[in-house]
Amino acid sequence: LFDMVGYEMLTRILALVTMLSLSPAVKAHVVGGNVAYEESGTSLLGYEAYNASNSSPMPIVIIVPNWDGIHQPSDHYERERAVMLAELGYYAFVADIYGPDALSETAGFQEFGAQAGIYLGNPESFVQRIQAAIDAAKSSAVSIDTSKVVAIGYCFGGT
Repeated sequence: LFDMVGYEMLTRILALVTMLSLSPAVKAHVVGGNVAYEESGTSLLGYEAYNASNSSPMPIVIIVPNWDGIHQPSDHYERERAVMLAELGYYAFVADIYGPDALSETAGFQEFGAQAGIYLGNPESFVQRIQAAIDAAKSSAVSIDTSKVVAIGYCFGGT
């Protein structure tokens, strides 16, 4: 099992590296903003970033956040990574797994753990939330290449 998981991870990393190396260099004019979407009746609020100077269809990179989600006022790590990817010519979309109101502004380890536990204990629901982010990204009005989609994640988002 470990060998298969290791092989799958290596394959994904190599695919991302290949996508990064094949992207055309375009002077970046990065545009970013929130994107409302939903999954099974739950309102979600993702974040998109893309290079508005790029007229070619952009490959999609879905970013699945760590356990503190994407709505904590002091944490914009995944959003910053989306901007970095957009500068390289990708359409980057940060998935909202919990929903914008699931965590309090002062949430800590206990609250993060409780929310993450919901999805770690129910992988189907976790995958549905990620798929909803992919679908939202694919429906963007921006010129994207829907045949080229990769997902990356941090900590909880990488499970």
